[in-house]
Amino acid sequence: MRTLTLGRIGLVPTAGAFAVVTAVSSVAYADEGFMAKPECGSASCEIRGRSRDPGRSDGPVTGNGERPPSPDSAQPVEPESHCTEPVDGIGHCTTTMTSPATTGGGGVDVEALIDEARAQLELPEPAIGSAPPMGGDMVVRFPVWLWIEPEQWEPRTADVSVDGGSASVTATPREVIWDMGDGTDVTCSGPGTVYDPAVHTAGDASPDCGHSYELSSKNRPGAEDTVQTRVVWDVAWESSTGEGGELEPMETAADRGVEVVEVHSLVVEG
Repeated sequence: MRTLTLGRIGLVPTAGAFAVVTAVSSVAYADEGFMAKPECGSASCEIRGRSRDPGRSDGPVTGNGERPPSPDSAQPVEPESHCTEPVDGIGHCTTTMTSPATTGGGGVDVEALIDEARAQLELPEPAIGSAPPMGGDMVVRFPVWLWIEPEQWEPRTADVSVDGGSASVTATPREVIWDMGDGTDVTCSGPGTVYDPAVHTAGDASPDCGHSYELSSKNRPGAEDTVQTRVVWDVAWESSTGEGGELEPMETAADRGVEVVEVHSLVVEG
C-alpha cells in the first residue's frame, strides 16, 4: 500500500469566491510514485491524482512535469481531502492519496495471484509402466521398456480470479528422469512407448525410453533395488494484464522395487 499526503493549500477570499495562494506544482511526481494536479475554483481545490507507472525508470519529476506519463500507463487513485474553515481569510486543505502496491496494472496484485494459482496446481504422482513389470524380476541384459501412462502426459492449469483481474499457471511435462538403482540415470524427453505384445517383439529395445541391466542385484554391492522416477514440469504464467512469463520447474516422483536376476541356459543335444 502506497500513501502520499500533499501539502496544505492556502485559500484567500476574493469577490464572492476564493483563490489559491499556495499549491503543489501543476504536475508533480512524488517518491512514493504518484502524480498529482490541483484543480482549484470557488472555495476549494480538488486534487486529481494517478499512481506512477511502475515500469518507468527515469526517476521522479517535479516542477512543470516535463516527463508526465501517458494516461494509459498510470493507475487512477482515489484522493481524500480534508479542508478547514478559513481563519483570517485563509483556509487549508490536506489531500491524501492511497494506491495498492501491484505488479501489474488495474490495481491487481498479479504476483499474489500467480503464487496462489501455483499453489493450487494439482500434479499427479507418476503412474509407472514397464515391461517386464516392476515388482517382478528383471533379467540381466534383457531390454526393459519404461513409460509413464500417456493420460498423465498433458498440461495442468490452475486459475485464480479476483475483482479486476485474473492469473493462470500451467505446468507442462517436459522429461522423465529414471534412476534405475544400478547407478544409471535414464532421461527421456517424453513419456516413453507403452509395450504392446501384439505390436512389439520380445527382446527388442524400446525406441525411446529403456534400459538394460548389466549385473544382477546380488552382484551390485551397495546398489539399491529400487527404481526412482521424477517427472519434470515446465511452469508458465499469464494474467489478465497481458503479461506472462516462466516460473521455476516443478517435479513429481514415485518409486518401485525391482529384482535383477541372471538367467542361465543349458544347451542339450538330442
